[in-house]
Amino acid sequence: MGDVTVGQSDPNLDRNPSTRVIARLTPKDWKRDGEIITATYRVPKLAKNSYIWFRGTNTQELEPTPDPDGENPWDDLWFYPNPILCRFSRAKGQKGQKLPIMP
Repeated sequence: MGDVTVGQSDPNLDRNPSTRVIARLTPKDWKRDGEIITATYRVPKLAKNSYIWFRGTNTQELEPTPDPDGENPWDDLWFYPNPILCRFSRAKGQKGQKLPIMP
C-alpha cells in the first residue's frame, strides 16, 4: 500500500518511499470452491488518497529473487496486477469515509 502523490519531486525516482506491506496472506487465509481460490482482506481506514498493489507467488519466498541460470522459470511464478487506486473523501456533514475507485 502506498500514498498517491501528485507532482513527484524527482521524476527519475523508480519507487514510492511510502509503499509498505500491509498483509501477507498464506494458504490458511484462502477458501477453495472447486478450482476457484479466494482470499478476503479488509483494508485499514484511509486518511488520504492511496493505492493497493497485490503481488503473489507459488513459492514460499517473501520477496522475488532473480532466477539462477538454468532454473525452470515455471517453478517460481510471481504475478503483479495493476494497482487499485483509492480516493479518500468525506461526504458533507458526515464523519464516515467514501472510497470510490479513481477513474
